[in-house]
Amino acid sequence: MSTDSSTSNFSGKYYIQLIIFIIAFGLFVAVISVIINHFLNPHIQPLTHEVAIHPYRALALYFAFVAAASVVVPVPTLPVDLLFFSLLDPAFVIVVRIAGGIAGGSISYYLSYNFGRPLLKRWLSGKKYKFVEKHSDSISW
Repeated sequence: MSTDSSTSNFSGKYYIQLIIFIIAFGLFVAVISVIINHFLNPHIQPLTHEVAIHPYRALALYFAFVAAASVVVPVPTLPVDLLFFSLLDPAFVIVVRIAGGIAGGSISYYLSYNFGRPLLKRWLSGKKYKFVEKHSDSISW
């Protein structure tokens, strides 16, 4: 197994920062999930009543939420998924979930393709931008 010399550029400091980021990101997602679960409790009668009266409007809002959650990564959809699975036909919910995920993924691709490089150039210093470019060019499928 060959070792790439570019991977030796990472010091222990970067690994610690990566671990701290993963933990902080996980805690952030957990807090968002708890907040969503608190406000979208399926036992809240007005919400259940509104979804029962306007199921297509609810599915349209669910589609928009899933698409937005696909673009803005740290927004968890699991509490909302479970809510809609319990209130509506799961087959419709699965179809809307897949369509929303595809739409959100397409929007993410469009935004990153057209605006990703200029944003990286603006937000990162020249040295860090060159580092990202060097390593992104070496990554391929």
